[in-house]
Amino acid sequence: MATLAENTALSADAVEQIIERYQEPAWLAEERRAALRSYEDQPFPTERDERWRYSELRRFALDGLERVQEPADPSVSERIRMRITDSDAEGVLVHKGNEVIHHEAKIGELTEYQKALETQLEKLGVDRKKLMADYKNAQSDLEAKQKLISLMEAVRAMGSFITFDQACQLPAMQQTIRFDDDSAWHGATASTWAQTPMAKLLRPWQDLVRQALHQRDLEETTRRLIWFHLTCSFNSDGQWPPTLPEAPHIIHPFNYRYCFEHLLRAELLVGGVDRTRLTQAPTEALQTILGMQQQLVADKAQRLMADGDMHRQTDANRARLLIEASRNVDSIGQSSVLQPSEYAVRADAMVEARRLVGGVEIEQVATGSEQFVDD
Repeated sequence: MATLAENTALSADAVEQIIERYQEPAWLAEERRAALRSYEDQPFPTERDERWRYSELRRFALDGLERVQEPADPSVSERIRMRITDSDAEGVLVHKGNEVIHHEAKIGELTEYQKALETQLEKLGVDRKKLMADYKNAQSDLEAKQKLISLMEAVRAMGSFITFDQACQLPAMQQTIRFDDDSAWHGATASTWAQTPMAKLLRPWQDLVRQALHQRDLEETTRRLIWFHLTCSFNSDGQWPPTLPEAPHIIHPFNYRYCFEHLLRAELLVGGVDRTRLTQAPTEALQTILGMQQQLVADKAQRLMADGDMHRQTDANRARLLIEASRNVDSIGQSSVLQPSEYAVRADAMVEARRLVGGVEIEQVATGSEQFVDD
C-alpha cells in the first residue's frame, strides 16, 4: 500500500525483527510474513470502492504508525505529537500495544449557528444530547438554521414531548383512522418488500419466533426484549433491494448481518424454534441475490482476458477466480439459515471482482436527456 511505502514500522525487516525478538514458532512467523504480503498486494482504497464510498479518505493516513519498542513507554512520541498538533481532526486517540495512552477532544468553540441552535433548543425544552442534528449539513445550508427552529417550534406547539412507552399508555383515539396495509417505504408496497430474496429467507424464521413468542409463558421483561429484537430483524435495508434483472443490486452484508443477529437474539430469548420447518434454501437465495452480477462480471472478465492489455488481463483473471470462489456454496451445505459471514465473504469477493474489471453496468436511470449508470 502506497501510504506506508516509506515507513519502516511496517516492512519485511520489521516483521523479521519481531519474529526474532519473541523467538516465534515457524507457523506464526509464516503467518506474519503472509499477512505482510497480503497487505502489500492491496491497493490503497478509493471512493469508487464499495466499502469506502462514503469515507473521507484524505483523513485516512497511516504514515504516523510506529512500532512499539520495549520496554513499554506510556508517553507519546514526538513525531505523533507533531501529527496531533497539525491535525484538524475533532478527536485524537493514541494506542500503544493494547493500551490507550492518550486521548483528547479537539472540538473548538461553538459556531454562531450552533450557539443559536442550542439557545433555541433550550427554550423549547429539548435535550440537545438526544437530538441527532446534522451540524455539518446544517452549516452548509444558510436556511437550515431557521428551518430547524421552525420545525421544532411547530412540533412543540402541538404539545409536550413524551416517550414511546408513555404514548402506549394513552387512551386510544376515538377518531376513525384509515391507512393502506400494503404501504411501505420509498413508494413501494409491503408485499413487494416481502417478496425480495432475503425477505423470503428470513420471513419464515421470523414467523416461527413470533409464533413462539405468543404461545410461550415468558417473563414480561424478556417478552419485551424479544419483541424489540424481532422488530429490528425486519429492518428493510436487510431485505432490500429486490435484485431484479433490470437492476441486479445486492444487499449490503452489514445490513443483512444486522437483521440476522437481531433475529438470532430473539430466537435464543424465546427458547429456540424448530428450524427443520424452514424450507427456503440459503443457497437459492444466494444465487438469486448474487447470480446476475456474478455473471455480468464474469462475462466482462472473459472479454478483457481476450482483448485487454497484460495488466487488464491479469486483473480479469483474478476477477474470474474470485467469481468462481463466490459461486462455491459447499461450506453452506444443508444449513437452514444463511450465516452473515457466508453471505459477506461471497458478496465481498464479487464486489472486488467487479472492481478489478473496472465495474459493470448494473442499472440505467433516465434523468431527462441523460442516463446514470451505476457500477
